[in-house]
This record gives sequence, C-alpha cells and structure tokens, in this order.
Amino acid sequence: MVDVDKSYILFSSVVIEMASKKFNAGVSHEEAEPFVKALYGKYIGSNLPQPDLTWISATPKSAKAWVADELEGKFISYGPRPRWLHEPSWRYLNGVPMSFVHQFSVEAGGDEYYGGVMTYVFFGRNFIGGEDWELVVKMIQQDKDEAGSTFL
Repeated sequence: MVDVDKSYILFSSVVIEMASKKFNAGVSHEEAEPFVKALYGKYIGSNLPQPDLTWISATPKSAKAWVADELEGKFISYGPRPRWLHEPSWRYLNGVPMSFVHQFSVEAGGDEYYGGVMTYVFFGRNFIGGEDWELVVKMIQQDKDEAGSTFL
C-alpha cells in the first residue's frame, strides 16, 4: 500500500503530463493545487487502478484516459491556445481553471525593460452570491531571457 502523499504525487504527475501535452496548460504550481486535489479525490473514489509505484514505469491506460476525459473542456481558450516561452502555466480562480483570452508581447517602441516579455491574459467568474458574479482578470508574464513565470 502506498501512503496518500506518494499516491497523490504519482497521480498529479499524470495530470501534469496530460495537461501539458493535450491542453498546453500547466498545473504544477500552488494556484493549481486545489484543482489537482479535487481531481485526485474524484479519481480515488472511482473503481480505477489506485496510484502505486508501478505508475513510475507505466501508468495504466485507463488512468490516463480518465484524466484526459476529466481535463477535457476545463482549459478554455478564446482563440489559439497560449504559446508559452517556457513551461506551460495557467491561472486558476477558486480551484477552477480560468479561460485564456489573449497573449501579447511588448516589442515595439524600444522599451528595453519590457522587450521580450510575453504577457498572457486569463478571465474568470468569481461568484459572489446566488447568480451574481464579478469578472476577474489575472495575467502571467514570461521573459524570453529568464526561465519561469511571474503571476500578476
């Protein structure tokens, strides 16, 4: 029997792989953790193979298929998916992936500080009671010369 921490790590590695390959989305940062944990809880409650150390060499096809199905429709893009400069990332609101809207780079105008910085824009709904909601905008920046992402 694998303890919960190892089981979660093995499961989350499959989610990270599937989100990146199939949806060009990142789920390996703190903001994504509630989303991945909710998927894990749902998976553990299923009758599918439980994550164990054999997943390191070969994750069961049924587990990968389940994760892919669960991720389908969660990473919405209005237009093309993001073209990341570095590792894929994504913004989340209340444990739910936000919708990718646009990306832009400030190259024109000779601004040395912002040249080479790509900004990714995400929208989400924050429900504030009943059917009322407010629009939330979050962004990510990646610099072509520096690895990593800055969450704005």
